Amino acid sequence: MLKPFSFSLVLLASSAGVCMAQPSSKVLVAVDGSYQAPEDPFRSSAAKILNAEEETFDADYKVGGAAGLEIGASVRVWRALAVGVLVSRTSGVGSAKVTGRLPHPLYFDRFRTTSGEVGGLKRRSTIVGLQVGAVLGFRARGQVLLYAGPAFVAVQQPVVEDFTYTDAYPYDAASFERATTAPARDSAMGFQVGGDVGFFFSRHAGLGFCAQFARAKIHLRAGGETIALNAGGPRAAAGLRVRF
Repeated sequence: MLKPFSFSLVLLASSAGVCMAQPSSKVLVAVDGSYQAPEDPFRSSAAKILNAEEETFDADYKVGGAAGLEIGASVRVWRALAVGVLVSRTSGVGSAKVTGRLPHPLYFDRFRTTSGEVGGLKRRSTIVGLQVGAVLGFRARGQVLLYAGPAFVAVQQPVVEDFTYTDAYPYDAASFERATTAPARDSAMGFQVGGDVGFFFSRHAGLGFCAQFARAKIHLRAGGETIALNAGGPRAAAGLRVRF
């Protein structure tokens, strides 16, 4: 997942050219549409007693790409040193494959396996990152901001708590029916790094592109179980730039 992000930073650096200078403006504001790349898959597991034996199931989650909006502002405080904040909100849809191992109602140690897909798991992510970095001007109307810093990451999405199935005599097979989901959320501190290139068609207004990478360890709760997952990943954004 880091390779596309590293390539994007190379493009950002190469687009800036070699002639860099300290810009005259002190404040940079960015308002962007963004795209979050598909995040890392993760798994949850649960167990309960059924027919005097243990029923288990696993849910393997896939997190698709997500669109969103982000707003950032940075201030040059000393020479090229700049500090700022970036707030990003994305929303996407994922899925989960549920696989259950069911005890037989008539015989011990004769388990049945069933599985099914659960779609429409809407995931919302919010990232609030502190930016500390360098801002440089290039050519006549360009500006580059490279930054890193801590980030607060919050995730909300449904998780599978249980599932239902159907079976019939002689109960040697079971068919997946539906999954029961419940909303889950968590937040944690992580980090964010990125770069932004702006091209200004007037003294104060322009357009820009940025590439970022954020990461935090999140723990969602599902039916008494804790699900650990990596939130964040590569993200790209483009939109309006204002400087003054």
